Amino acid sequence: SSPHVAWTALKGCATDALQASGGTGLQPCPELAGAEPVVYVPSAPDFLITIFIGVWTGIALVNLVRLLPSLHAVYALRDRCRAFPSDVEAQLPLWLEAKAQGRQTELTICDDVPGATVLGFQRPCIAIPSALIDALTRHELDQVILHEHAHVQRRDDWTRLVQTLLMSILWIHPAALLVSRAVDREREMACDEWVVARTGLPKAYARCLARAVEVRGRVRNRLSLVPA
Repeated sequence: SSPHVAWTALKGCATDALQASGGTGLQPCPELAGAEPVVYVPSAPDFLITIFIGVWTGIALVNLVRLLPSLHAVYALRDRCRAFPSDVEAQLPLWLEAKAQGRQTELTICDDVPGATVLGFQRPCIAIPSALIDALTRHELDQVILHEHAHVQRRDDWTRLVQTLLMSILWIHPAALLVSRAVDREREMACDEWVVARTGLPKAYARCLARAVEVRGRVRNRLSLVPA
């Protein structure tokens, strides 16, 4: 599948980067051992390699440290969540059916998130801002919540954390950046397909997403582990 291929490519980028930092890892071919080289490419001076590895490592460490505020924000947001109104929840048949299946999660309200989002990791919850509840019809809200529930069942909170850790190290690798974007796209598409498979109403779901994006666009979010 596309997500599996993307993750395999991202893993390959990490392997290549580790080999590059510790040597090429290539073994000489016995048949060509005595052959004259067609093109001679001199290796970079040792001091340049040392500087490159030092800069790469330094920026990677800075990126990893910058993840700490995002991790802290996830748990801080969880503490600010409040109970979801029972009368509204009673009007969400898709959610009522789905919440009893698979990985357990809780539906909450949090006005500090820009849009519907999953706050992981050990005890995940789905946080919905009040503005989104007011802007969407109950059927539209039900579909948005089902999309977030799909993230919970796929354990996307954990895989996103792993992906972010990898990208903190592979910040200089252009292929890793492209693969990471593909993983993000495939992750969202997989959850969209999850919803459409349950409702059978792709056009209605597309209109629902457009309205949800309008609400989310009013609030900026700079935390990588709170995707909304």
